[in-house]
Amino acid sequence: MPAAAKFQFHMVARVDDVAHFEEVDLKPNPEFDFALLSRMGWSKNVLEERDAPDQIILGAFNSFFCCLLGLAIYLEGWKELGLGDMNRFLFGESDDPENNKNWMAATWREIWNRDEFIRLAPGPVGTHSGRKYSSTHARRMGCDKDDIDSRGRWRKRRVQDRYVSPNLPFPDAKVGAALCVGGPCKYELVEGSGITQGWLRQVVVPNIIAKDGISNRVADVLALPLLWAAMDPEMEGRMPEGLRTRIENAYNNQRVLGEGLNPVRKRLLIISGQNARVMINVVPDGDAGAIGGGGGGAIGQGMNGDNGQAIHARLHALEVGMMSMRDLFQQGLDRQMAFMRVMNGNVRRIAVQPGARQAAPNNGAPAMAVLSPLPRNLHVLWLEWTNGIGGRKAARLFTPQERGQNKYKYHRRKVVWEVIARLVRGGRTAQAAIDMIYAAYGHGSVTSIINRMRRDRANGGHPNLQ
Repeated sequence: MPAAAKFQFHMVARVDDVAHFEEVDLKPNPEFDFALLSRMGWSKNVLEERDAPDQIILGAFNSFFCCLLGLAIYLEGWKELGLGDMNRFLFGESDDPENNKNWMAATWREIWNRDEFIRLAPGPVGTHSGRKYSSTHARRMGCDKDDIDSRGRWRKRRVQDRYVSPNLPFPDAKVGAALCVGGPCKYELVEGSGITQGWLRQVVVPNIIAKDGISNRVADVLALPLLWAAMDPEMEGRMPEGLRTRIENAYNNQRVLGEGLNPVRKRLLIISGQNARVMINVVPDGDAGAIGGGGGGAIGQGMNGDNGQAIHARLHALEVGMMSMRDLFQQGLDRQMAFMRVMNGNVRRIAVQPGARQAAPNNGAPAMAVLSPLPRNLHVLWLEWTNGIGGRKAARLFTPQERGQNKYKYHRRKVVWEVIARLVRGGRTAQAAIDMIYAAYGHGSVTSIINRMRRDRANGGHPNLQ
């Protein structure tokens, strides 16, 4: 059960997902030989086979949360007892996933009802509480909601979900690392330990190797955390004693390192992304010859799991800060581009407007009350109404007698002047009102626009110019 709980936490999974997880879906990682891949093809949130991505499994400094350690102890100890040999599912003794699910749920309820179980918050506790715990922990570690959704295989039903591949290695690894309490780590052999791959397969994980549904390369990854646990004093009582004794005695019979030194050490990992690829780097030790040991998983002199967690959290915070700065920069750039589009529109609008012309001095003679013969656009036509053009009197200032002298032109052009004036009274600028007329009738000649506006006026006017 501890292995299933660690797996559920690390994968942000439901109990149902864990119960349906098959052995063949636990695969080696082709890029990082210290990690594994899992593929949850059965899940409530997975609608199609393509929705089940390959997701990374990393080791954790805190042994209580290390998924690799939990899987290693569980699989080797489980197979050593001869359990699950006819079962294709990773967790449980039954070939029926519903029975395995009920067994896990019953075990959880038994734990929650114990006096030792301390509730830190009021409210009901159920099988979904494990998923709530892991997603909340990842959020508190600074992970984005979208990245947590990807790790937990939640589907939002957005348009982009139809096109974006469900395999998102960097967001998945980022959340997976955040779920490695104490920081993500790599188990590696200490230089000069005298241990070979063949010895690991023969002595440490022989039962996992013998299992048909599990790859030998998966067994190679699980061998190192299992050897670390067998040689660590603080793991006593937290793994089957027979398994621990078998491995410890076999190593002591060929021990090369000094007494009390663990042949396996943990190295802190830094997860980053570059060009859509996952980059996993090992933090150099302060002392290249230092070796790991102890339940905290030291990674060199003066550094322990707490320091590793602090380093990882700090680097993750820096990464989140850089992403926030990038988003703010992009938002500022978008606002600047929107402002430039408005400015360009204003410049184009001003460019087509006629400039106000000053009439030549006429030695005190009154301006002629005559309308221009053929205004070339609506801007000129409006200028004729407000200021007059060519030294002529503004049409808005015509007397009844002067309007009668220009009766035909005045009456036809008045339909345009009235619409523009009404829109200006409504709070728009004259330029905006003219743009609305052009948008409604197109950029035809002034005569054609006047004719169409006169016809629309008989029916109440154009609906876009109300």
